[in-house]
Amino acid sequence: TLDDVFFQANEIADDVALMNSGSDYSSSLATIATETQSSYDDAASAPEAVDPVVIVSNPQAVTVEEGSQAQFSVAAQGGGSLSFQWRYNGQALPGENASTLTIASAALSDIGTYDVVVSNSVGSTASLAALLQVTEQVQPEPTLASIDLSWDIPTLREDGSSLELYEINGYVINYGTVSGQLNSVVNIVGAGETTATIADLPSGTYYFAIATIDSDGVQGNFSSEIQQTIL
Repeated sequence: TLDDVFFQANEIADDVALMNSGSDYSSSLATIATETQSSYDDAASAPEAVDPVVIVSNPQAVTVEEGSQAQFSVAAQGGGSLSFQWRYNGQALPGENASTLTIASAALSDIGTYDVVVSNSVGSTASLAALLQVTEQVQPEPTLASIDLSWDIPTLREDGSSLELYEINGYVINYGTVSGQLNSVVNIVGAGETTATIADLPSGTYYFAIATIDSDGVQGNFSSEIQQTIL
């Protein structure tokens, strides 16, 4: 090693100077020993050469569905310890300092370019930028269905008196998904109508009640609720 070479050179210079002590050569030998030690000190203090950073493999473009994982990675080599800083559209991403960048659940707002700056003690190098594309997750269309309702024509008023067909103007059907809160309304014109179809209903449980409208436009009380479930 370099240490061994200088150590042996110093020993030789010291031995020769000792053997020729007092001679005409002693001054020159002492100078050689001093210069040898000085050369060793200079060599020992010289900084060790460190290889610059080289990107071996750049991040690649990624396309994922919204909510899926997206991942970028880089391979680099160089002397000393390497450090990493990922960037999104040129801006540093706090805390993203590994050779791999993982986005656990990609959102539309994550669309853009990603690159990484790799550094060591002698400098830094930026990778090529990779594009992240996120496709929007399409929600399935709700399943719609229809419910058929039927009823009997009332023949009595609420007070028990007779109700003739000509005294009925029509009916009103109220419905909703919460019992007691039937806020949707369907009007049925004609005393002889005894069926109705309510269409385009998403899946769920529905509650229905019906009331009679007489020829004077007076609405009677609603019937008891009935319940129907669409799967």
